[in-house]
Amino acid sequence: MANISPRKAAGVLLPMVSLPACTVVCDVLNSYPMKLLDSAMTRDEFLRALEQVLMLKSGALKAGVALADVPEWDSMGIVDFQGLVDESLGMDLAPERITACESVDDLLALVGDKLAE
Repeated sequence: MANISPRKAAGVLLPMVSLPACTVVCDVLNSYPMKLLDSAMTRDEFLRALEQVLMLKSGALKAGVALADVPEWDSMGIVDFQGLVDESLGMDLAPERITACESVDDLLALVGDKLAE
């Protein structure tokens, strides 16, 4: 198992190991109260789900936050984001589009058409 980067959960520093990103994303999606079929996610619901996938504190991601200031935004974070977008919004985003993003606002712009007001 490769040690990719540390993640912090419940105040404990955890090593990130090579797990299929889908496993992490699916676990979050299964624990998050989302209404995938009957209504779209709101922007806030999407950010809270992304925080869970990245193992961030609630409220850590908001407008204006630079991704360079989020240590969890690494190659695994990009894969986690891609999985979340696919599973929760039914979008298939090319990694190049995601890596071009520099802020939370840029990420939201990628998925904005799929989010409810």
